[in-house]
Amino acid sequence: RIHSSADGPAVRPYLTPLMNDQPLHGRIALVTGAGRGLGRELALAYAAAGASVICTARTQSELDQTVAEITAAGGQACAFACDATDEQQTREFFVTLATQFNRLDIVFLNAGGAEGDERPIAESDYAAWKQIVDMNLSTAFLMARDCLPLLRLGTDPKIITMGSGLGRTPRIGASAYGCGKAALSLFTKALARSYCRKVSPSTNSSPARSGQIPIRSNLTT
Repeated sequence: RIHSSADGPAVRPYLTPLMNDQPLHGRIALVTGAGRGLGRELALAYAAAGASVICTARTQSELDQTVAEITAAGGQACAFACDATDEQQTREFFVTLATQFNRLDIVFLNAGGAEGDERPIAESDYAAWKQIVDMNLSTAFLMARDCLPLLRLGTDPKIITMGSGLGRTPRIGASAYGCGKAALSLFTKALARSYCRKVSPSTNSSPARSGQIPIRSNLTT
């Protein structure tokens, strides 16, 4: 849990100091959307649990801040800027990773958002609507597809997707975000059907729900 106040920055008890018991020591975790918000907190938490964290998002300066916070607390992290809605950038990102890492153990597909999805359907701009769906669905598809060669080499490898209650219960002014998250939920199940034995749901402090996918060691791509 993250505590904040109007008088200062967020206080993260799990980072001061790093966890004495580090259950993810020696693991390599990739977090998308790690430049700010929940993605940054996920990266910090994975590092506190002992993982070496690969942080990716679109904005290098934000990623650099995430990495700086992790290393200042004694953790290990690196950053790669990548627009996960861009197929070419995503492919090149994993080509680069393969030259520096021999595996991935955890992939947290957190990238997404609802920025700009505030108008009723009749007033929505199609291009903006589609962009939000892509931010929440296509990013997960591209990252999941292209991470599999490295992930299948990992120790008890997992893909985790970030869902939302709005993917189950619609809200006026959030149709694109809700549709993206609803489709992401089905995509998570499709991944599970293709590559693993089960989907294990987990929750965070918001109404969101994630799907955790254990990938079989005999995965083929």
